[in-house]
Amino acid sequence: EKLAGKLQAWLDAQQAKERLRTMRPIVPDFVMTETARTLMNIMESAQFDVDLAVIAGNAGTGKTMAAEAYQRQTNNVFMLTADPSMASQQALLHELADLLGCNDKGVRRIRAIVRRLRGTDALLIIDEAQHLSVKAVEEVRSIHDQAKVGVVFIGNAPLNAKFDGLGRTAEFAQLFSRIGLRKKINKPRIKDMCALLEAWGIQPGDVEMAAKEIGRREGGLRSMTKVLRNATKISRVHKHEAIEVEDLKAAWG
Repeated sequence: EKLAGKLQAWLDAQQAKERLRTMRPIVPDFVMTETARTLMNIMESAQFDVDLAVIAGNAGTGKTMAAEAYQRQTNNVFMLTADPSMASQQALLHELADLLGCNDKGVRRIRAIVRRLRGTDALLIIDEAQHLSVKAVEEVRSIHDQAKVGVVFIGNAPLNAKFDGLGRTAEFAQLFSRIGLRKKINKPRIKDMCALLEAWGIQPGDVEMAAKEIGRREGGLRSMTKVLRNATKISRVHKHEAIEVEDLKAAWG
């Protein structure tokens, strides 16, 4: 009797998992939006023209998705996502060395990184670069100069202010002058939203308009994607043939 109870609990759990699986929407793969194409062109130029690029903008505009897509389709692209713990130059070098498989420590670490990258036609992408200190950014600039590799700094809106501030100081004028490519994205483009909604199978109408309104708010395309995913689950629970505006409102909360 005890074993039968455990078996029934297991069967109930499997049925619950199956119900969740059937309700879980199929999220579209990476969608080549107009903004993504522009950003990937910048990354390509930085890589093969051995340039420094800065891409800054608000959250949810597709910066990271474009970088990850570019990395998947291009050889010798190394992507590091910064966080507050990597603010110092030593912490950044440690993470870079780990990413590149360099085991050297101390002052030899940056030399090992340069040796690893030199002659590879590589691109180094630093996402969430607003977390880096000025000295850490300068360290990346030094790697760019010595190894002759492209570098792309990606971050939120304050990243532009940080680099603009550097240009007004004699100490970091060398770094500022190295930046050959810049792109600022304030909010998602309507064309980007249309491409994403088309990938989700959303037809022109009230649902499309409601989804675009969400995309215009804080979080942009990221928020819109999350709401569409949850709205699809709600729609299936209510046995709707397609997402309705009420499903979007419920998902948005």
